[in-house]
Amino acid sequence: MPTPQQEIDVRHERIYKAHNQHEDRPVSICRVPGKPGYLFRAAMAVDVDGSPNAYKSPKATDNTKPLDDLGSSTANSRVYIQGVVSHGRKGRGPHDGYYVSQTSLGYQHDDDWDCGKWVDGETIPYIVLPEHYLGVGLADAAYVVQISTGRFTHAFFADTNNLVGEASFKVAKNLKTKYNPRDGDGTDDYIYLFFPGLEVPAHTDAPHWPEAAIKEKADAAFASWGGWDLLRQCFPQLPATGTPP
Repeated sequence: MPTPQQEIDVRHERIYKAHNQHEDRPVSICRVPGKPGYLFRAAMAVDVDGSPNAYKSPKATDNTKPLDDLGSSTANSRVYIQGVVSHGRKGRGPHDGYYVSQTSLGYQHDDDWDCGKWVDGETIPYIVLPEHYLGVGLADAAYVVQISTGRFTHAFFADTNNLVGEASFKVAKNLKTKYNPRDGDGTDDYIYLFFPGLEVPAHTDAPHWPEAAIKEKADAAFASWGGWDLLRQCFPQLPATGTPP
């Protein structure tokens, strides 16, 4: 029996094989006719951008281990340093000597050198998508499902990359996987759904996009799209029922 989703575009995911070795694989971006939102199946690279303890600068003097290697960071995440004056500003955050790691989504009224402006990949579930893609905007609702286990989690769009198949460390935790920023899952075991125009509103106090607000918007978007029943029509190998975080 044919599945209801139709391919509307092809992007790529990057699978790391070893140090400086990777494979780029095509990913079909699909839509169910008459339904809002898009979905695709891909692997999961684990993103920790936005976390105050993501990347350690040479100014750090303690022996703590950062969540990820500095080589994984973008230039924007190596500008300001917590507790240290850099580029004319003293970074604000809980981990002196660590960089103020940035995400594409940030609270417009906060300073760039303040960790509280950005979306913490360790504590907030988000996905990574290409910028300006298929009408989706930063802070729009999303969902991630692990096919083999049937576990699912709410999420939203908070960081950008030309590749697909990437989600925050908190998504990996919500799905109860063993994967982390240094070791993602190279198997295409995940379904990503995203819902353009269904924005999670920002709160005045940090965290500006709390997980409860993300869950409320994403759960409603997934249910309106068709929920687990429609998802199983698209991916019949899914369990009969899903498991929440």
